[in-house]
Amino acid sequence: MLASLELLNAYNKNALNGGFGSPKKEGSDVPWIPSHVIFRGSVSSYSRHISSSAAYRGSKAAITHIAKHASTQPREEWG
Repeated sequence: MLASLELLNAYNKNALNGGFGSPKKEGSDVPWIPSHVIFRGSVSSYSRHISSSAAYRGSKAAITHIAKHASTQPREEWG
């Protein structure tokens, strides 16, 4: 995810300069089609039942943690 942030930021800047996804309203600083990062996890990251292996549950918990952290961490700390 962190490796692609520069590319996503470049897309948003291009949109603001009149490229694909440019704002609907003149003078807006928000792209009409902004770039996104999509995390895909599972409800098993919250489950306390032993219905799958520890590695599977751990990987789902890890992606949930990363998604929560990335969505609340200030942009300056991304590197």
